[in-house]
Amino acid sequence: MIGAQVDIVDSKNKTLTGLKGIILDETRNTIKIKSGNKVRKIIKGQINSMLLTKNNITSKLNGMSTIGR
Repeated sequence: MIGAQVDIVDSKNKTLTGLKGIILDETRNTIKIKSGNKVRKIIKGQINSMLLTKNNITSKLNGMSTIGR
């Protein structure tokens, strides 16, 4: 997932909904997203739905499905 474009479509934390950026790092339970000049650390379990784009392939994922990856 590192290096992929991400667009958070729906989140339990409504301030994250609409966040777009590039995934810089991933741990078991979090992802770091660079959006503009800010880096945000986000708990995967808070993300209900996100779009990932890498190598011109877009996938829709649930944050819970990526925990422990």
